[in-house]
Amino acid sequence: MKPTLIVYGSCQAQEIAALARTIPAISLQYEVVYLVSFSLDGVTQPRLEDKKVKACRLLWEQFDNSNPFPHHDLLPATAQQIMFPGIDMNCLWPFNTRDPFNAPEPTLPFGRFPYGDRLIIELMDQGLTKQDVISAYDDAAWRIEPQLQRLLAIDTARHAQREAKCAVSISDRLVGELPKTRPLWTNNHPTLDILQTLFERLCAATWEGRIKPWEIAASPYSDPFTYLQMPIHRVVAEALSLTWWSPSMEYALPGFGKLTFEQYIDAYTEWRFAQLEAAPR
Repeated sequence: MKPTLIVYGSCQAQEIAALARTIPAISLQYEVVYLVSFSLDGVTQPRLEDKKVKACRLLWEQFDNSNPFPHHDLLPATAQQIMFPGIDMNCLWPFNTRDPFNAPEPTLPFGRFPYGDRLIIELMDQGLTKQDVISAYDDAAWRIEPQLQRLLAIDTARHAQREAKCAVSISDRLVGELPKTRPLWTNNHPTLDILQTLFERLCAATWEGRIKPWEIAASPYSDPFTYLQMPIHRVVAEALSLTWWSPSMEYALPGFGKLTFEQYIDAYTEWRFAQLEAAPR
């Protein structure tokens, strides 16, 4: 039985584990085991078999103040433990919110709009028609412009606090290179470039350069999160000087294909009005 490399955390950690399995220098030495850090059914916290934990030679643990790795008491004393941060950013999507109408569908397990838009919801709550909501949206969005640098500062501070407890960091890529490099597809789904950077740093912290960057670059692993993308408003792009953004940019949305920002907002608004009409009175 191979020793285990346990990767603990969110869906990002799951993809780190999947990437590790594609690197022969890792997969030939370790059985790569992933453990999700949150309850999948809202009740039960997933756990590993004791034998997997006792065989652990290496634990990559995503930092989580409220839900640390649940098997620390079973880890061998010789197991190497590396803490790494989550990858997220809120300032790119200041209107993101959970939509109470969104629910799983047969072919869409996370619902049709997993990431809702607070402005659309607020404008609809005012009793406006669909066309009035669309017309009013842009003016409402631009009112947040003075707050965007503050939201970026909050993101920066969150990452600094988190990374102070981690062995590796990623905020230099998320914040430091934000104007020139697209870091995420949604507020918590990184691009492959950022995910690979975090993985490279985990490998460097673990094996001190014995896993070469070319081995990671040669991996057949593809971008796991590109299937769902949140649109970015012009006010955000201009306030944060995003050179990679353009007005014609298209965003992938399951069930709709690729949409421009305007098409996305129109589809979301039409869907919300349909949900509102169908809701019990």
